[in-house]
Amino acid sequence: MNSKNCRRLLILFGTLFLLTTCKEAPEPDITGKFGSGSGGTTVSGAQNRRNITKTSGEVIATYAYDAAYFVEIYSATVSTDPVFLALADIHGEGVSLVISRIYGRPDTACRYVAALLARDEAFDIDLTGERENTSGIGFYQVELHKGSDYRGLFCAELKDDIGVSFAVRATSRTMLASEQIYFMLNSLTL
Repeated sequence: MNSKNCRRLLILFGTLFLLTTCKEAPEPDITGKFGSGSGGTTVSGAQNRRNITKTSGEVIATYAYDAAYFVEIYSATVSTDPVFLALADIHGEGVSLVISRIYGRPDTACRYVAALLARDEAFDIDLTGERENTSGIGFYQVELHKGSDYRGLFCAELKDDIGVSFAVRATSRTMLASEQIYFMLNSLTL
């Protein structure tokens, strides 16, 4: 076989190899509207409504949480604080979360934190996708786990490239989908 035919054959095999090994970007695992959640402690009537602000103090959104289920372990005292609130469940079900301000596209913050947890802490990324709460606010959602440490990251853009991140930590996958978590996500309004 001459060198010209050999080169063509190599190009053909190389092209076939690339075509058979290249994969398309993975499809999101979850899409659509948030439901009301399932399992865990039922949401009570004792709800606290909180504001999400710009650093100037301008209120751009509100959300609520069940005060009979969560206890505040940290609450921002000034509008320039990037963390608005940290909560832990009162009943010892193993759920805690941090609500904080984010900037830019809503998926960037969740993707970045998930990538760091996967790379540096050996977490497995279980699912990702774009969702929407009952008020029509779009979220980017990522769920990860490492052993019995489960994380749910929910990021939404609200106004003027400012958004919010709900970072949930739980002791089981079912707690990430609990009524308490989805009540809070669905309570977010502009």
